[in-house]
Amino acid sequence: MSKDHHPRLPDLSKVATTAEIAIPSDPMLRVIGQDEAVGLARISARQRRHLLLVGPPGTGKSMIAQALSLHLPRPTEEIRVVHNPENPERPLIEVKKEEEVRREYTSREFASGDLIDPKNAATAAPIHPSRRGIAPSARSRRSGMAARRATRSGI
Repeated sequence: MSKDHHPRLPDLSKVATTAEIAIPSDPMLRVIGQDEAVGLARISARQRRHLLLVGPPGTGKSMIAQALSLHLPRPTEEIRVVHNPENPERPLIEVKKEEEVRREYTSREFASGDLIDPKNAATAAPIHPSRRGIAPSARSRRSGMAARRATRSGI
């Protein structure tokens, strides 16, 4: 075995096709040449610690981070940064439990309405669901008739 040979890889001089190379099921084992970083990533996942990966492009930082996510437990909370209308420079933080998030998504599943781009929210007038699909001229006739009915009935 040559000194450049990696212990997890077969001797490439004896491989006829790439089909002969086994791909590990654990994505952490697919990272080649960063054994120390992979080892530290495993330790940080086991101990639930922070890990900062620094290095030039192409050294495997993203690959280690993606593989590391499979070794961590599923999150049980969702952390949200929410706009604070009283003090916009100091946003609010919300922590929602998994059950709350599921309930919220389920309640929105059957919601109806128009999505408005936040950039245009101040200028966009939401259209009431009862008026959707009605031509503008019909809308004005309808609102005029409703106003006359209200006047006649004394409202």
